[in-house]
Amino acid sequence: MSRKLEVVEQALSDLAAAFLWYEQQRENLGMEFLEEWENTATYIVEHPENCQKKYKEFRQAILKRFPYLVTYEIEGDSVVVYSVKNAKQHPLKHYKKLH
Repeated sequence: MSRKLEVVEQALSDLAAAFLWYEQQRENLGMEFLEEWENTATYIVEHPENCQKKYKEFRQAILKRFPYLVTYEIEGDSVVVYSVKNAKQHPLKHYKKLH
């Protein structure tokens, strides 16, 4: 069953910051990052329970090409993305300000 994707403002901010950083590194690399994000978002919407729970009800998916973790929760018929953070950050930062 495919669910609806909801991306909270913090996660949108995370995506924008990562996009800008990658664009500064190389032209179009930011667009490649966003494509990988879209692929990952599609996967978690179609198969939300395939990713392991990491903290309480929060699950994480990792982008394949870029070292970013997508932290999300299944809420009814929705997948709510709370953050998209660099995987090299301290793990508890991924859950900061979550429930």
